Amino acid sequence: MILGNTDLENSDNLNIDLKYEIFPDNNSLFSVNLFSKVIDNPIERLIADSGSFIRTVFDNTDQATLFGAEFELQSTLGFLLQKEELNNISFGANVTLMNSEVSISDELQQELNLTNTSRRLQGASDFLLNADVNYDVTFSPKLKSKFTLLFNTFSERISSVGSGTGSVQYQDEFEQPFNNLSFIWANKIGSGLEASFKVNNLLDDTYERTIVNSNPGQDGNLSRVSYKIGTSLSLSCSYKF
Repeated sequence: MILGNTDLENSDNLNIDLKYEIFPDNNSLFSVNLFSKVIDNPIERLIADSGSFIRTVFDNTDQATLFGAEFELQSTLGFLLQKEELNNISFGANVTLMNSEVSISDELQQELNLTNTSRRLQGASDFLLNADVNYDVTFSPKLKSKFTLLFNTFSERISSVGSGTGSVQYQDEFEQPFNNLSFIWANKIGSGLEASFKVNNLLDDTYERTIVNSNPGQDGNLSRVSYKIGTSLSLSCSYKF
């Protein structure tokens, strides 16, 4: 069961960024972004006991601090090999390394009874990766295509914060890494028609959320949710006047 919370307060964010970019040529980019963020009253998802079932609720915690670095690279095979005829093959990657920590006051702990008062921010991963490879080809003056492979993944992250009452205390629930590989075939036909075909989740990875087993004498994870999303196909068309 998922319950809303009419007493939620808006979060206030303080962001500091320091970014450096370099453009080796017209089609290439390399950047480094150092960032820090302080969030007052972050809204987090909690799991709690409700007798015969687990309920999911939302509440404000005191403060969260995040800091890290983001690296971005875009270029072409032509630039790397110094062959202009290969400029139609491009690639890119974006990597984020991040650390987060949530502060819980004694007063709030008495109210929420959280299992772990020292932890990462709910929903924040330590590692994020997005990468792509593209191939542009012109079949005729009226037909241009772009073939793209996309990959993204993330490290284990807290999906719900554990809490409890009395003898029933739930550990934090973790969303496990999900590796997604997609293929896109985009076409520009004539002066205004665009059509694209997409295959999502080629690896057919498993989506999973787990809770650490805290029972005495038992180790490992207790799987709470685990299922195959499956591979999906989509086709879209549009016309620009």
